[in-house]
Amino acid sequence: MLLYLGFSGKVVIDENGNRLPIYRLYGKSDGAENDRISLVIIETNGNNTTWKPQYANEYTAIWKNWGGQRPRSRPICDFDGSACPVPFMQQYLGVVIAVVIIGCGLICGALGLIYYVYRVKQNEKVNLDLQWQIPFMTLQKPKEKGEFAKSMRSITSSHSSTTSTRMTMESKHDSDRHKYYHLNADPIVAKVHKAKPVLTNSDFVELRFMKTLEHDNLNKFLGLSFDSPMFLSCWKYCSRGSLKDIIEAGSMSFDAFFMIALIRDVCEALYFIHNNSILQQHGHLTSKNCLVDDRWQIKVEFYGLKAIKAIEPRTMHSHLWSAPEIIRYGNMVGTKPGDIYSFAIICSEIVTKKAVWNISEIALSEEEIVYRVKKGGINPLRPSLNIDPSLDLNPSVLHLIRDCWTEEPDLRPKIDMVRSLLRAMQKGQ
Repeated sequence: MLLYLGFSGKVVIDENGNRLPIYRLYGKSDGAENDRISLVIIETNGNNTTWKPQYANEYTAIWKNWGGQRPRSRPICDFDGSACPVPFMQQYLGVVIAVVIIGCGLICGALGLIYYVYRVKQNEKVNLDLQWQIPFMTLQKPKEKGEFAKSMRSITSSHSSTTSTRMTMESKHDSDRHKYYHLNADPIVAKVHKAKPVLTNSDFVELRFMKTLEHDNLNKFLGLSFDSPMFLSCWKYCSRGSLKDIIEAGSMSFDAFFMIALIRDVCEALYFIHNNSILQQHGHLTSKNCLVDDRWQIKVEFYGLKAIKAIEPRTMHSHLWSAPEIIRYGNMVGTKPGDIYSFAIICSEIVTKKAVWNISEIALSEEEIVYRVKKGGINPLRPSLNIDPSLDLNPSVLHLIRDCWTEEPDLRPKIDMVRSLLRAMQKGQ
């Protein structure tokens, strides 16, 4: 073997005179443009090949521009792509399509169900609204039966008698505030309202609730008539009339037990109203709005209808039942403490068996009474509680009445407390 240094570098000649090749692998340097560096020297000697790296780190010296990774000898998917996994969409395309179709179907079904429920609810609202909307043409005037029948109004016995104070529809006369009709053959009374409100969604909710409401001590609300010459609210007719009518007639004999029963009826009506999130308060409670049915049970009417009350002014007469703060500040809708005050005025009518404020016997006009109540003071004006000495009435009833009409609204008892006290009093009778 001959070894010498030639022009191109080391030269090796084997024993057969053949030059053994020496290969060099160069790479470009990061420096000058034409600069190069030796990376590997490969020498062959017969069947032997010697690999002499000239670098310290293969991955930084050779494969730096390849992300520091030596290229694979075979592609991941092989040269024909047979080694690659089948793409998800290609493998499960049918499943994906089925899931998408089912999902779209479920979404469409859910949307359809939601729309159906919405339409059902809307139709229910429309139907409920139709129930409280009374076409004027459906209201029929009572048939007249002669002057005697029209003027008949007999109060012939006490509450314990088999005969009783009853007023036929024919005996009732229309007034500026009330009209009498038949609706589907049933007698009704219609309140005439001078103001016609613009109803909001909350008013529709209230009216739907009132139409379906059934309570032992609330008179049945039948609906509103918009298309009549007058704006009317329609209520069930009670043949015995109002508590005010019965008291002013003066021929009824009330014992203490019956008085407590009447007071409790009014209290139960207020208890329901005050604890109902829709009605909240009555606002216009008077003995005129306390009707009496055939069983001598009080039925309070003109509850709710806040939209009407908010724009319809109170009369001077109705202010006889109004709390001082209601008169002072002109609260049209009313408050719960104001209802408690009105309740006390009604109770004073019951226990004294006199008209409100005993106005026929005192030397004060309605205007003077309302003015003095509004004025207030240390000793505010209130109705006298002169009861029949022979009446065995629990003195606690009078104390409760005075507590309920106290001047300060916050000091008046809540209806829950009034109800509890009346229950205890009735048990003690």
